[in-house]
Amino acid sequence: MVRKKKWAQLYNQFDNATKSSKKKMRLIINDHCRRLESNKTGDPELEAMYDLTNPKRTAYDLKMKQWDSSKGIGKGMTKDWTNLLDEINDTVLDVWEGQVTYFFPMRTPTYIAIFPGGRMAITSGPYEDRLAALDALSETLDNYKDLENLKTTVDAKLVQVHQARNSQRSQYDKVGTTSTELEEMRVELANLLDDNLCKLKVKYRQTLAMVENFYDLSLLRKNVSDDDFMFQSEGTVEAGASFLITLPKKLLISTNATCNFINLSGLVDLQFFFVANGTNLDNLVKISVQPSETIETTAAEAGWAPGMGFLVVKNMGTMSAEFDLSIMAATVPEGEGG
Repeated sequence: MVRKKKWAQLYNQFDNATKSSKKKMRLIINDHCRRLESNKTGDPELEAMYDLTNPKRTAYDLKMKQWDSSKGIGKGMTKDWTNLLDEINDTVLDVWEGQVTYFFPMRTPTYIAIFPGGRMAITSGPYEDRLAALDALSETLDNYKDLENLKTTVDAKLVQVHQARNSQRSQYDKVGTTSTELEEMRVELANLLDDNLCKLKVKYRQTLAMVENFYDLSLLRKNVSDDDFMFQSEGTVEAGASFLITLPKKLLISTNATCNFINLSGLVDLQFFFVANGTNLDNLVKISVQPSETIETTAAEAGWAPGMGFLVVKNMGTMSAEFDLSIMAATVPEGEGG
């Protein structure tokens, strides 16, 4: 049986152009709505088209922000639970092992039963494997009355780790749900854009060139991935110092770009702000983020202006601090972006 090829004109070009990029859809629908708004005054057909399209554009924009915000929060939660495991390695494992060897010296059968993989099972490898090794340690300690106090200490620490891990998993479940909802909205917008195109072709049947005034064809043809709209970074900034981050030129940043700034330190305040160059590391407009706090804001509220291609993280405390951040590019009226 010979399969009949689908007529190219029947394909939804807006769906095809955005399948690999939810953020490319955001560019296209924002641009289309601006063009409708600019031309609708006094035209009932265009006003009706705008009134139908703009609320869906707004809902999609909000869902995009929720999606990227939830991913940033999830990344911070991942750091929380992995930090707890690293803390065991750095501060308490030596004490735990010392309590074991007080009763059961190294290389004795009982020591090997308690630490069958040695310290390496807890200190190295994937975090999930390390957590499993700690769970096994807790179970094994049930068999030794001399180590009851150690068992209590280990279990208390494991409660913290599992709570942090469960919170992180729950957050990424939300990320998955939001992503599914966003994809459904992307398809709905693609269909709406195609519907509007058909209506505009009918409206301007005698002057079809007018239809091009309502779409930026370069956006449809441009090969854009979500990576072009999202920037993520992390690092450590020393006490009293400033950490300079160069933003990629392909990042389509603008005043209403969504920024998530995460202070992973539990002890010091951090400031986040944009600058124009790497020599003047200051800006009157700053975002202050307190210990263990996450702030979602816009690029403008963090001091961004056209031409600013750098972000500064400033440590206001007396000890080093880790940070995480993400910037989701957003579109604005032509001429406003950088």
